[in-house]
Amino acid sequence: TASNNQNHDNRDNLVDWSMYKKRLTITSLVDIEESVWSPMFGIKGNIDATLQIKLTSQHQQNMSMDEFLYKLLPFELKTGKESDHSV
Repeated sequence: TASNNQNHDNRDNLVDWSMYKKRLTITSLVDIEESVWSPMFGIKGNIDATLQIKLTSQHQQNMSMDEFLYKLLPFELKTGKESDHSV
């Protein structure tokens, strides 16, 4: 049933951030292969994906939608392939 699937999903999306646990749900894919540049930190590159996520505390499952915390996060995928970064 739909309620069983929802309960199963809630157990699977618990993220342990060391000091606290939060439920994480990806709500949308905002951008892919986004170029970033920070002259302040001297870095430039591409972010594989920018995700909008929804976080809630483990003990606050009955909160209204307004009480969820929404954030944008960079998401990087690694293939495990070696690359030649010769200097």
